[in-house]
Amino acid sequence: MKGRQQGGFTLIELVAVVVVLAVLALVVYSRQISLRQDAQVAVLNELRGQLQQVMVQVDTLKQVPSRVRTDSNGNQYLSYDNNKEYRLEKGYLSRVEICHILGLTDTAMSSNGKQDSTDGRFSCKDENRDFAWIRMTGLDSSVCYLRYKTFNNYTQRPQPVLEGECSS
Repeated sequence: MKGRQQGGFTLIELVAVVVVLAVLALVVYSRQISLRQDAQVAVLNELRGQLQQVMVQVDTLKQVPSRVRTDSNGNQYLSYDNNKEYRLEKGYLSRVEICHILGLTDTAMSSNGKQDSTDGRFSCKDENRDFAWIRMTGLDSSVCYLRYKTFNNYTQRPQPVLEGECSS
């Protein structure tokens, strides 16, 4: 009687291969999520830089009297770009205008309002008199967001900062 020939893999070998493939898939998947979050944080960081540049331009343009208009309620508006007007609060860009002036939305947010960007990638919210924020809709809100701090209702120059877990 001849010895029995092996016609395939044993169950233990198959289980070992499946386990190795599962571990590899998990590593690749977690790395992909990390890269995606890093890319989204980079986009928010770019928006922060754009907002800082806009704030410098607003500071310069508000010195030109023909660029600032005051309505009958005492609200000030700055003629900034393409004849669009943006609201000022105590001489600074209003927190309700941050997504509007960056071109993410077509209009300013309402006070204490929330508004999604025209492309649906961002969510903007006027949280309270001290700050507004921009978050990416695909990014967990607890991870990272861009906050426009207005420091006790504009008693200091507002600051755009990334907050949350923004570093990898």
